[in-house]
Amino acid sequence: MSRTLGLGLGSGLGLDRYPGARIRTPTEITTDWVNRVIANGGTVSAGTQTAVQTFVTTMYSLGIWGRFLRVNLFCGDQLAACLTPLVSGPGFATDTNVNFIAGDYVENLGLHGDGVSAYLNTGVIVPNVSGRARGGLTWDSLTNLIATSDVFIGAQSTVPAGDTQFSKTNVGSMQQSVFGGGSSASVGFQLTGLWRATRKSDTNNQMSKDGVLVASSAGLNTGANAAVALYVFAKNLDGVADNYVDAVCRCGGYAIDDGTIPDEHEAAFSTAWTVFRTALGR
Repeated sequence: MSRTLGLGLGSGLGLDRYPGARIRTPTEITTDWVNRVIANGGTVSAGTQTAVQTFVTTMYSLGIWGRFLRVNLFCGDQLAACLTPLVSGPGFATDTNVNFIAGDYVENLGLHGDGVSAYLNTGVIVPNVSGRARGGLTWDSLTNLIATSDVFIGAQSTVPAGDTQFSKTNVGSMQQSVFGGGSSASVGFQLTGLWRATRKSDTNNQMSKDGVLVASSAGLNTGANAAVALYVFAKNLDGVADNYVDAVCRCGGYAIDDGTIPDEHEAAFSTAWTVFRTALGR
């Protein structure tokens, strides 16, 4: 079960890090999210609310709801709704919007940037365990992408040196360079699908597509943590956005987790996300 702060705080937290906090039900979590969407100036259809609650219920049943630091399913009737995460955790209450406009978002098509200046600031600092970077980055790509050097979720600092990102480096392949330097993995696949890059231990760097492991690296996690917040649709390079995602790529949401989702639950997590995506007609 997941422990979260009480519903009245409207925090959107889904973490097992608050001893003594009341355990909320999936219904309460979903209602809290809808209330935060409305407070942010958006609305949610009954069908979308049901789909969100189904997703949360599945995460609860798997016992992994508390592993998420941030989840945004990019849903609701307006851009304001799209920018309201289901789980905000240690980051900002809403995604800080830089240069997205209303026309960039349609619920059944997801959100797309402009490849030049549009990105989101999550406010989530790269998580770590005992001084080493850990965690998972999920990106739901609704379209293929031809451009290269696009960073879907990322942060990098030069002093101290640290690089945490999930990116596309060349035509027909994906690369992860996640939660510390020194490890990467590439594989030739079309971009469309649910992608995850996960640093689960000092020497376990994984990449999966639609719940199936497609690449891994045993390189030691020696890189320093990036002391800057993770951006989405670009990389945060010492506080400046860089490597924007091309405008032809539409995203159906993202997630940031603490890296402790068991391998045996990766497929079920992907299936639950796919069920949600299908419910929204994506």
